[in-house]
Amino acid sequence: MWLLAAVGVAALVTWLWVLTRHINAAGPNSDGATVVLQAEAVLRGNVLLHGWWLSLDSWWTLDVLVFAVVAGIFGPHPALLLVVPALIAGLVIAAGVILARRGQRGAAAWAGGAVVVGILAFPGHVLASLFLVGPWHQTTTLCVLAAFIALRRGRFGPAWVLGVLLLAGGMLGDLMTAAYGAAPLALGGVVAVLRRRSLRAGAAPLAAAVTAAVAAYVVRAAAAALGAFRLGPTNPRAGATELPHNLHQLVTLALPGLFGIRSVAELGAGGVDRGLRAVHIVGLAVVAAGLLWALGSLLWGALAGRVPSEPSRPVARSEAEPWRLDDVLVLATFGSAASYVLLALNTSPAYFRYVTATVVFATVLAGRVVARWWASGLPARRWRWTAQLAAALTLGAFVAGTGQQLAQAAPVNTEPALITFLEAHHLTVGVGDYWSAAITTVDSGGRVRVRPVVVDAHGHLEGYNKGPVRSWFHGVAFQFVVFRGGAGFGGVDLPHAEQTWGPPAHIYLVDHHAYTVLTWSHPIHVTRQEPRLAGG
Repeated sequence: MWLLAAVGVAALVTWLWVLTRHINAAGPNSDGATVVLQAEAVLRGNVLLHGWWLSLDSWWTLDVLVFAVVAGIFGPHPALLLVVPALIAGLVIAAGVILARRGQRGAAAWAGGAVVVGILAFPGHVLASLFLVGPWHQTTTLCVLAAFIALRRGRFGPAWVLGVLLLAGGMLGDLMTAAYGAAPLALGGVVAVLRRRSLRAGAAPLAAAVTAAVAAYVVRAAAAALGAFRLGPTNPRAGATELPHNLHQLVTLALPGLFGIRSVAELGAGGVDRGLRAVHIVGLAVVAAGLLWALGSLLWGALAGRVPSEPSRPVARSEAEPWRLDDVLVLATFGSAASYVLLALNTSPAYFRYVTATVVFATVLAGRVVARWWASGLPARRWRWTAQLAAALTLGAFVAGTGQQLAQAAPVNTEPALITFLEAHHLTVGVGDYWSAAITTVDSGGRVRVRPVVVDAHGHLEGYNKGPVRSWFHGVAFQFVVFRGGAGFGGVDLPHAEQTWGPPAHIYLVDHHAYTVLTWSHPIHVTRQEPRLAGG
């Protein structure tokens, strides 16, 4: 059984790797490349990432650990930027299938798992563009799902300790773990208290959430005292005028786009025709129905002090109280959706990455509801055949839509053309906008090193906070500046480069104006790091 499961996961990861290579519109980027550089530092012995500046989603105990393990086994290679996201996505789906099948067997277990596999393993173009790229909180989602599995019984014991460690490790690498896992578990404990009208019923999940938060804080403080990486300021939250807009964007574009019903202008439809996209509404309807049913059960149970009636047939001991996990998944769905509403600062679809966890949690919940419905004996034979036919047609549409995406030309990776140009001109050490920097460094295997800069309050370019700022910039003589298009991220452009170092000697437009490269007749230096992080 375990061998069959391992083969299934390996096949799933291989399939997702194909999708990642071909239909991921975002492609490898500097977010993932920065994590590769962090992993390389860890493998060289800098486990605490001493000297690094990082944000609250440092990925230290999440993606960095995964990249370090894979790179330690197979060696560092740019292909990791495609392989590791596929591996993580495959493990997320596998964990989701485990949760959907929990306590069921036979056709019911297959029905629950099929919901998860159908929606997540055959994603629409928007979901593929955000789910199959790293590090955009997919490892956080995996860590949280694993914690949910460990804490599903609502009891103290070895599994409870494992759940606490998973949550604490998640929060050390990404504070989004609090919204995805810790807060839903704490609130799930409160709901358990209200359902059972007993403080004891919610003690384990409440204690797990609190203990994990305290443990993460203590470990982070100890690591900082030992010289670990420094954290920059927290990300700004959406303002009062942005919150209603974000909520509207979530309901009308983000969720329909991620479920494959709508296309998103910046990401496209992936070549999938409207007819097949329309069939995805069945998947969304199933997920929405499961979420609403579970939400209603949670609210009624909390208000009336009730738990759902136990099934007549024997249930696996590990799923004796399935409502506990259902409640937590409901709360995790809303918690992850709230992170988008509170944190999205503009209409960029890149912020939809916060909602991919919402899709995962809601889909897993729907799989559990479908499996339990199938096992209940309520659907008559005629309705079973109807449901099977509808499911087969829907899954076929999902598969056909994925096939249409694979039939399109794969996204073009522009970094090789830039690397070829830089090496041909003997330009090996430079600075650039964030989205051009780390990815060029990793894709070139370190032969060309580009460090990220941004514009300061005075219009000068200086070191950005994604990396070991001092060692990357102090006393280093740079040969060039590169940025995407006519102006790069963080104000990196020709006017600000001229204001910092004077007029360049040469201006090159590379790969049909995809990049601009500036060079001077003398070396240039970056004298300061980003001021907003000074003393942070």
